[in-house]
Amino acid sequence: MKLPYTIVLPTVYGQMLVNRHDINQSNALIKTGAAYDVRQIEIASFLCERAPSGSVMLDIGANFGAYSLSCARALMPNGGSVHAFEGQRMLAYMICGSAAINSIENLYVHHACVGNGVEDIPIPHFDYHSEMNFGSVEFGANQTERLHQPRLPSTENVPQIRIDDMDYRQICFAKIDVEGMEYDVLVGASKTFERERPVALIEYIKSDKAQLANFFLQLDYKVWTWGSDLFCVPREKEASLGIELPAIEGQ
Repeated sequence: MKLPYTIVLPTVYGQMLVNRHDINQSNALIKTGAAYDVRQIEIASFLCERAPSGSVMLDIGANFGAYSLSCARALMPNGGSVHAFEGQRMLAYMICGSAAINSIENLYVHHACVGNGVEDIPIPHFDYHSEMNFGSVEFGANQTERLHQPRLPSTENVPQIRIDDMDYRQICFAKIDVEGMEYDVLVGASKTFERERPVALIEYIKSDKAQLANFFLQLDYKVWTWGSDLFCVPREKEASLGIELPAIEGQ
């Protein structure tokens, strides 16, 4: 009988359910108690702490939910909430478990893909009992990043949603990390970004970086490169953020 692959870790974000075989995020959490992108999560949480009452944070491509848990705690005193979206069902379940075990009631977990359509997306299966970076799974026809194991022949159809169809209001921060589907997310959220103007952190390494940046530049945002992410801030909010933006390479 195989050992369960789900374990509970003590972390700076509270007790977290993760996959013991994950070589990236779980590895960092086990060794340090914090996520590998700890600084980005600190900034996201800082901005959520300063957000107006009732604000909403979107965690699109939530993985094991480190951003979600940290930002939900930050938003809790002012009645804010986090909506986390994760296409891999077992990872979504783990975020639900982490929310429950930490009594975090303002974290809403959606087992769904976010894009610019409404048709289901076939999610490839992998062996969760074997070593891999489960945050690097791509939902397209092919897996461009080489992983530690091949896709299994089976898939699971997962609902796709558009953020514009959800009609979220008072969005203070959006984190987008969806392994190459980032621009689809933006197109499906264009009205929301134009109306709500949240600060955004979006991964670009599997997408067209210039295309992502231009989306925000056309909405009068300033865009900085921060490692493998773009940090995007509405020009009218830059002075009031309270963080040292010059530390990030700007454009």
